[in-house]
Amino acid sequence: MKYFVHNSFEVSSLSMNSLNTKLYTSFSNALVIDDDVVDSQITKIVLTKSGFAKNVIVYNSIPTVIEYLGVVSSEEYPQSVFLDMDMSYQKGFDFLRFLENYPSFLKESCYLYVLSSSFTMMDIKRLYSFSRVRKFLQKPITRQLVWKLMDSLES
Repeated sequence: MKYFVHNSFEVSSLSMNSLNTKLYTSFSNALVIDDDVVDSQITKIVLTKSGFAKNVIVYNSIPTVIEYLGVVSSEEYPQSVFLDMDMSYQKGFDFLRFLENYPSFLKESCYLYVLSSSFTMMDIKRLYSFSRVRKFLQKPITRQLVWKLMDSLES
């Protein structure tokens, strides 16, 4: 088992006792919503390898996510969601509007991050009008970016 620390190096579990460093608390479940298969897998790998979440679930369409959230058990419910805004069939804004009308689908303690590779300033302003959105992130995400997110959660 490896532990990841925020200053970009890995430390084996055998040497952790001798180090005085901050380890991150990871989430049990994270959800990635992105219609681009390559981008969604990159996000999943980065979240997993960075220690952000133990279990990363990926869905490639909003209707399947809504269906999943309606039947998932409370133990499997995501504590964080990474939502791509620019999907071909249905836009991320559609999902955000859905969440505004059905607040029980994601608890208030769930961290909702928005991903996009191209976004206008007007879209970003519109994005933050939704109360559930925690942060806008430029794709693709990196370990360093995820560690910064984890730093902000710890403080």
